[in-house]
Amino acid sequence: MADNSLDLTPRTGPDDAVPPRSRSSRRAWGFVGVVVLVGLVVAVVMGLSDATMFFRNVDEAVAERAELGDQPFRMQGSVIPESVTKTPNGVSFDLTYNGATASVAHSGSEPALFENTDIPVVAEGRWKGDVFQSERLVIKHDENYDEENPDRIDAARDAGR
Repeated sequence: MADNSLDLTPRTGPDDAVPPRSRSSRRAWGFVGVVVLVGLVVAVVMGLSDATMFFRNVDEAVAERAELGDQPFRMQGSVIPESVTKTPNGVSFDLTYNGATASVAHSGSEPALFENTDIPVVAEGRWKGDVFQSERLVIKHDENYDEENPDRIDAARDAGR
């Protein structure tokens, strides 16, 4: 009678052993893991740095000038009509909000819709003495913009097509 059963005895010979990973291979994978982890941390920190920038109205920024020091933040207010002056590096103007006023010196180009009128803006920068040094300006539109400038909205919509 033939024995058709399988041989289930464990093999212990050298040809059946799985070779252990070498130390240099483990080090290489560890190094790759550390590089990936550092890259993720840097990406998260860079991504959150813009989100953590403080936002202040002009009255708050003026009242907290000493506490804010030279830390970057965003300041929101309305341009005081007729205060806009072109400078060699950009433009200077005064911002107001809730009865307080701040002088702003902006370096670089201003947004296309920036005018010498009572327009709300957000300036990004830091205090340098009594002057807010701005590096970025953003026009802040309210719900009245569409009603007052229907031709600009339509022109921008048509240009985008």
